[in-house]
Amino acid sequence: MLQVEILYPQQDSTVYSNELKFRYKVLNNLEKYKLSKIVFILNDTTEITTTVDNEYTFDSLQTGSYEIKGYLLNKNNIKIDGTEFTVKFNVVTEKFEPKNLTWAFSKTKLPQFIS
Repeated sequence: MLQVEILYPQQDSTVYSNELKFRYKVLNNLEKYKLSKIVFILNDTTEITTTVDNEYTFDSLQTGSYEIKGYLLNKNNIKIDGTEFTVKFNVVTEKFEPKNLTWAFSKTKLPQFIS
């Protein structure tokens, strides 16, 4: 039986970027199933069908919770039963800015043995 192993992101992890390089690996005998394509569904709204390349980049993500579901297609573009996968993760796009800029500046002036 074919199976999709999700390499990145991990379940319930947080991604600190507006871009996600979704990485996966298809396990077992690909020739037997005549694997053709993979389908990604982002938050039950956006469906993407692409070739199996073990990586797909989602860009322009906003801060929030996401879920990627998907499955594999055979050469006739028919869903292969048992290949469904799901991963949930969070995205944070805001950059951290220190509130105390004095401390950030002062730290650079400290002697080497203190910092």
